[in-house]
Amino acid sequence: MKIFKILSFAALFCAAFHAPVLAETPPSKEMIAIYGHGNSKCAEYNDFHAKGEEAILRNYQIWLNGFVSAYNTLISPTGNAAKGKQPEDLMRWMENYCRQNPESYFQRATIELLRSMETGEF
Repeated sequence: MKIFKILSFAALFCAAFHAPVLAETPPSKEMIAIYGHGNSKCAEYNDFHAKGEEAILRNYQIWLNGFVSAYNTLISPTGNAAKGKQPEDLMRWMENYCRQNPESYFQRATIELLRSMETGEF
């Protein structure tokens, strides 16, 4: 079981912090498979936000919560990268990032969020 956790950690670390961050293209099959809203550009998220599409925005938040939970489970040294921040705080950070970076993918925005939390910037 321990080796599985180590291998899972290594795979998620490589996927989350190397391959997708190097380019502004959606992850290819050669890299990793990202399902759901992570493959959406921030511009699409911004459009849903501008239109007040609450049901779709909740789905983005659910996707973000799942990604952060996986990070906490497999990578975060503390098991809680958010350090007391609420999901709504994380979404506000994402909204700001996506406004400033509409061509980025939602997955990349999430990785940048995690980096900013781990470094104490957020």
